[in-house]
Parts: sequence; structure tokens; C-alpha cells
Amino acid sequence: TQFTKSVTLPNGGSSYYHFQNQESRYQYLYLAADVKGSGNINAISFKRSVAGTASTCSGVTMRMGHTSLATLTMTFANNVNEGKGSHTTVINNSTVNIPAGAIDDYYTVNLTTPFAYNGVDNLVVEIVSTSGCGVNVVSRAHSAAAPYNALVWADGAGASVVATGATTTSVADAIFRFAGGENTQHTGGAALSPRPFSSPGARSQWLYTADQINGSGRITGIAFQLNALSVGGDYTYTVKLGNTSLAALAAATNFNDGYNVNGSTTVANARSISLPANIPAGEWIWLPTPDGSFTYNGTSNLLVEVAMITATATNNIRRDVGGGTNIHMYAAGHSTAASTDAVDGAYHMKFRFNGGKVNVITDGGSSTDRALSVNNYGVVNYYKPHELGSAGTISSIACRMSTATSVAQTLNNYKVTIGHSTLGFLNGTAANNFTSQHVGYNGTLMIPAGLVQGDWITINLTSPFAYNGTDSLVVWMGTPGLGAGTDHFCYRSSLAAQYDSAHGFADPTEALVNTIVNRKFDMQLGITN
Repeated sequence: TQFTKSVTLPNGGSSYYHFQNQESRYQYLYLAADVKGSGNINAISFKRSVAGTASTCSGVTMRMGHTSLATLTMTFANNVNEGKGSHTTVINNSTVNIPAGAIDDYYTVNLTTPFAYNGVDNLVVEIVSTSGCGVNVVSRAHSAAAPYNALVWADGAGASVVATGATTTSVADAIFRFAGGENTQHTGGAALSPRPFSSPGARSQWLYTADQINGSGRITGIAFQLNALSVGGDYTYTVKLGNTSLAALAAATNFNDGYNVNGSTTVANARSISLPANIPAGEWIWLPTPDGSFTYNGTSNLLVEVAMITATATNNIRRDVGGGTNIHMYAAGHSTAASTDAVDGAYHMKFRFNGGKVNVITDGGSSTDRALSVNNYGVVNYYKPHELGSAGTISSIACRMSTATSVAQTLNNYKVTIGHSTLGFLNGTAANNFTSQHVGYNGTLMIPAGLVQGDWITINLTSPFAYNGTDSLVVWMGTPGLGAGTDHFCYRSSLAAQYDSAHGFADPTEALVNTIVNRKFDMQLGITN
């Protein structure tokens, strides 16, 4: 496990028996805003509300899935497989051994198959037992400040296969254990600050405690959250990361004083990035960090420093109201200041830990396009470095299927062309969109049957691509020949200004003029750093 995310809702306090001494079916809903993380979940821990002896639970099946629902219905099947992907079995009819524990102890259930949670959609966790446990395990649960149906449940004979259950607003206290992915830090609120994207530049430093991070490992990317619609601008920046023994930051102190555990690591050195206009408030801006490798030790606190050397526009970043002081210190107007001017509160920030995949999930528009066609058809999409955030070797690409259910289909001569671009948008001539073209896949592609709407259709590249992390990424995928069978469609964004000239057509090896629109596919990249 590289980091954990705890969910304990603020209201009430109740007890539920998702592991009990009879047949049962429990389905919990965890909101993405409460999980605050994404990546591969390989274990979940639950909290005892009373002390108990060890218990062996037989015939346990656990399933996890994404959902667009913000409150559960009474019908189990209606809460999953509703457009955001498959309800995935992570433990299949197995024995789960739960150790003895005191009140408020957590017990951990290891998943046989990790679940790739995207951090954008809400999360359903279902626990089914056909045989029950030796003794009841009583688990603690809480409700949200604005209650929603967070649990639908049934117990007794036949409960594991019933269609409907009773609902309640309580969800089990849980710790999700991630093996890589994105660790989001925020405690709510929507105050603003111009740093680090301020014009003129500034030098800023943030401190996050070990208890906030709850993890360790190599950090391969950082992101800030916009507080308002973006203004287009160009930026040159340096990023340093370090472990520190400091418990807080203070005004009028030296920036370098905090790097007192093995010094600092420069992970981006005078790098440049351009932000387009019209990115909505709440979206995340990644600062690519291709120049160094930093490993957070998990016991010290974490320092993050951004020196904005040049900036042509100011973009306000979201920070917490009442999120604590002495979390962020800065020197306004000059990126090389030795000491700070002032301190203020906590900022919303994401840390990408090595492992997991990079998801670019767009604005959720219902638009679709053929991504895997049996006939002469191809699409090209443009992804900017602030959307990706990490350099590395791309070994797979995937688009998020909008077709209701996949059918087994063979695509002959399927091709993926991938490459860097410095244009900022797609060019009208297909071949000009690439600095250079790399054929990542060229051959027969098999689409499996049984995928559902919202699942990722993955193409494992036969020739991986080395992405530099600072240029934009262009991905063309299509079939140049003719064939017969069923086309499969994937989600793309709505027709929005933030995706200016990002989606087009035509084979990049030909001198054809694209039809270019302000859209792009949802895309998942398998990147190793």
C-alpha cells in the first residue's frame, strides 16, 4: 500500500452487520468527495463498534463499482452497471478471516483482485455472504451532514440473492488502501489564492503532515485546483519536494530551512507550461515534474515548493476556509526570494504516487464517437501536459466505452499512432499534428464480449511510447481498411471551449484535412515512470 484514505462521515453513530452469522447482502455508497483519492484499491478496513472475538466468514463475495448515483435505490441492481462501468468482483465466494479486536479497532479485508477506482465517480462497495460468519462482527457507521441513502441491505435466508432491501443513511467507516494513484488533499471550502499561478511570479512553499498524506513512496506528479474559470497564460516554474521535521511554517523564515531531512529534490527545473482559457473552476491543473525522482518517506512531513519564474496571467487556486494556518508560506512578486513574506492556510492539492494509471476524464458530456470501427475510420485526440502531469513510458491506452455492451469483435489492421506536439491544438493537416509519429500498435485487435457502458477498452501497445511529460500528447487510433461487424463507441467531452480543437479525424500518414471540433475522448494511459 502506498497511501490510505479514510472515510468517516460527521453525523450520528450507528452499527451494522455486513459480516454476521447469517446470510446477508450489504451495498454501501461512498461519494468521491469523501474518498479523496484514486488508483488501485487492494484492501479495505472497517471499524469495530464493539469488541469482538475472531470470526471466520464463509461464502463471501465482494464487488465494487463506479456509479453516477448520489443516493442508493432499494433495488441492488439499479445502483450499479448504470453507465459508469462494470460491477467488479474483487473477492469471489471465499473465506474471510477477521481477527479479534477491541472497540474502534480496524480490521482489514484484502481484495483478491484490486479495484481501479477513478476518483471522479462515486463508489459502490457490496458485501454478500451466503453462509455467514461464526460470530457477528459489529461495524461502526456514520451519516453525512446532508443525508443520502448510503446503504441498502438485507439479511436472513435468501438475502444474498434478493432484488431489493431496506435503505438507511449510514455508511460504514472505512479505510481504502491504495497501491499507487492520486492522493487528494483538501478539507472543504473555496477560498482563493493567486499562488503559484501569479503574475508577476512568486515563490511558495506548502507543508503537509504525515498524518494527512497517510502513505509513502515515489511522487510522480502534483496538481492544484482552480477556484475560478481559467485565464489563458504562459508559465515558467521550478518545483522542489522534500521530507521535513518541521511541524509548521512561519513568516520571515528562510525557504531552505525546512529541507532538513536529506535535503530537497528538484523535480522540475525551469520548465514551461501554457494554460488555456475556459477551464472551469474545480478542475485540476498538473505541473509536470520530469526532472527528478522524489520518494516521500511517510514518517516526516512533506514540503512542496513552487517558484514561478515568469507568468503572463494570474489564475486563482482553491484553498480551504479555516483549513489551518502556517500551512503555506510565500514571497510575492519574486521567485528567488530567500525568505517569506507571510503564511496562510491549506491548499487543495493532489499527489500522484507511482502506480495506477493516468485518467483524463472530461466534463462528462454525453457525446460519443466511434473509437473502434470495423471500417475505414479513425480519430485523433490532443492532450495537454496540464491534463496528464507525468512523464514516462506509455504501454497502454484506453477509451471509455459508451456502447451499452461490447460484442466479440476482430478488427483487422488496427493502428495506434502516438506522438508529441508543441502546437497547442490540432492542425488542419493530419500529418502536421505530430512532432514525430510513433506507431504503438499495428495489427489485429480483439475486443472482448461482456464489457458494459463505462468500462475501459484497453489497447496494450506492442511498441511503447516514451512521453516526455512537457509536450502535448497526440493519439490517433483507427482502422484504415474495410471490414464487417460491430463498431464500438467511446465517450468524449461536450462541445466545450476548454477542449479547443482537440478532436479530429483522418489518418496522420496522409495529407488530409481534418474535421476539428472542441472535444476529446476520455482516455486512460498506462504510464510507468
